[in-house]
Parts: sequence; structure tokens; C-alpha cells
Amino acid sequence: FTVYTRRALDQPKYLDLNDPDSVQNMGINRKGKIYLLVHGYLESGEIQWMLDMAKALLKHEPEGEAAVISIDWGGGASPPYVQAVANIRLVGAITAHVVHMLYEELGLPNLDNVHIIGHSLGAHLSGYAGYHLQRDFGLKVARITGLDPAAPLFTDTDPIVRLDRTDAH
Repeated sequence: FTVYTRRALDQPKYLDLNDPDSVQNMGINRKGKIYLLVHGYLESGEIQWMLDMAKALLKHEPEGEAAVISIDWGGGASPPYVQAVANIRLVGAITAHVVHMLYEELGLPNLDNVHIIGHSLGAHLSGYAGYHLQRDFGLKVARITGLDPAAPLFTDTDPIVRLDRTDAH
């Protein structure tokens, strides 16, 4: 989980999942927007589109008001495709726990400023994160955007196993 802010776009910080107190040192403004970017199948968190999107999102927010968190699950986004599909469940649950950690450590009143953006399998991973936030913590993110959500193994499936409008407000 890599954290980008406008003040430190070229020097991202890495969230230590074993140290919740590290959230305080990330430069995340509790009143600003928090975007989470999730790549898709056969990609990693270092893919250029994610950095370009982070820059674009931060450019359109007042300086110091937003943070972008890149989720690199590249090790799990590799072939075989069926295994990558299975991996999104675990990474989605971990992502939900990270968002909950942000909620707790930053003292957020709710998740109304949290927007998860996922591409391909990352779109469905985002849905799992939204689902787990609701089920495990009673929280709901403001928005999830699926960029070309993966269709194989998701078409005509139950909403619980794919990105669905109920995963966010």
C-alpha cells in the first residue's frame, strides 16, 4: 500500500500494515478525499496508468487535501487466471482492513470521502473490499468505480462475488 500526496508525489510513503500508528506519518488529511487505486490482472502497482491517475486525481484537489493509495497485489494478479480470481477475495478483505485502519487512526467520522477505483480484476477486488467493510465493520465507502471490470468468471454471477452497486453508497 503506497501513499501519494501532492506534497510528496515523487516520494511516496509505504503504509506499514503491522503498525497502525504509521498512518499518522503518511501526510493524509483526515478531512480530504482518499482514493484507493487497484490494478488488474497481469499488472502491478508500478504500472504507469496508476501513477498517471494518482497525479491526475491529486492535481484536481486542493493541495494537501487528498491522498491516493496504490494497492499492489501484483504477486496475486499472475496466471493462472482462476487463481488470480480467487486471490481477489483475500486482497479485498485485506484492503477493507486497511481502510478500517485509516478510519480508526485518522479519526474519520465516516467513509464519505473514500473512493476506490479498480481496473479489470481490481474492480471486483474493490467490490470485495466494499462488501467486507460493510459486513465486518458496518462501514460503507462513498464510491467504487470499476474500470472495465473483468467479465470471465463474473458474468451472471451472484452480486456477492463481483462488483455490485450495493458495495458502496
